[in-house]
Amino acid sequence: MTTTTEPAPSPRALARQRRRASVARFWRQYRAERAGLYGLTALALCALLALLAPLFVGSDVSSVTDAPGRPMQSPSTEFPLGTDQFGRDLLGLVIWGSRVSLLVGLLAAVLSVAIGTLIGVTAGISRAGTRR
Repeated sequence: MTTTTEPAPSPRALARQRRRASVARFWRQYRAERAGLYGLTALALCALLALLAPLFVGSDVSSVTDAPGRPMQSPSTEFPLGTDQFGRDLLGLVIWGSRVSLLVGLLAAVLSVAIGTLIGVTAGISRAGTRR
């Protein structure tokens, strides 16, 4: 009578398995909320539009000399948000401006994480050195 026992999974494999289960549980709960999915979809579309702005809107949208419309033109099919005092398309300007906003937001988040990590590691090291 021989029995084979499988070796116990390593702690790293267990941690990975628990993380996957936690993410799956979170996603199941998140999918149940329709408003959250709509918000996530809208956010993803805005970010995608900002990243792909050069494909949708020409880079000359901010040019004052080559403005395509008349100054202060009301919204129309050609200019959905109208034009500004120079005749530039406001929708194009908003899309190009969203690129800057996305960059500033992401940089702020990255800097916050980096500074917080640095402070946390420093506090952990200095605290560990005082224990005896």
